[in-house]
Amino acid sequence: MTAIHPDALLAAMPNLDAQVACEYDDDCEHPATWRVRAHGRRRETDPLCGDHLLLICDPHLAEMRAEAEDGLPYECADCGLVAVHVSDVVQSVVAL
Repeated sequence: MTAIHPDALLAAMPNLDAQVACEYDDDCEHPATWRVRAHGRRRETDPLCGDHLLLICDPHLAEMRAEAEDGLPYECADCGLVAVHVSDVVQSVVAL
């Protein structure tokens, strides 16, 4: 049996420290630092709402929270969800 060279193992493994692009805005230059589950349309052009997972940066998380807070109380035009708290829209936030 041939031993696997350690350098080959390291080359095959993913870079767990790699930066991930922010998905909130196509033009965002900040790396994502949060995994957020939020209700709404992923893009304005989407036909329907849903609960989506997004990888987003600090500035866009602050923007998302502010937009959710400014829009309260909110009733989703697509599904009728009534949001009275920010957590009804921004449902979970987990650090990457």
